Amino acid sequence: MAVAFFAKFYILALWLFTGCGIWYFLHHSGIHSIIAGVLLAVVMPIEYKNIKPLEKLPEWLHKPVNYFVIPLFALENTAIMLNVDVWSAITSTIIVQPLWVGTARRKKQKRGE
Repeated sequence: MAVAFFAKFYILALWLFTGCGIWYFLHHSGIHSIIAGVLLAVVMPIEYKNIKPLEKLPEWLHKPVNYFVIPLFALENTAIMLNVDVWSAITSTIIVQPLWVGTARRKKQKRGE
């Protein structure tokens, strides 16, 4: 992390990769993993030549967090047992096909077709 700070790299993906690595090693060492986020936020540059990685990070993580992480945590915290039969019912065409059709129609409306 110190190398990343002193090398002055400003590519957001490299900071995320570094942060995930720090989180992984701190988590497995027994230290609370939130320390990784604090350390990363302390050394991440605020601004350099009109590039603001600290401001881009929330924008970049907005969709993955809202559409994957939060629903995953919500599903995990409900303590619902999901076996193979439930997953096959969820992924059946009766449930999934209307979602695909609705998404395709919405994309067409956005494009003005």
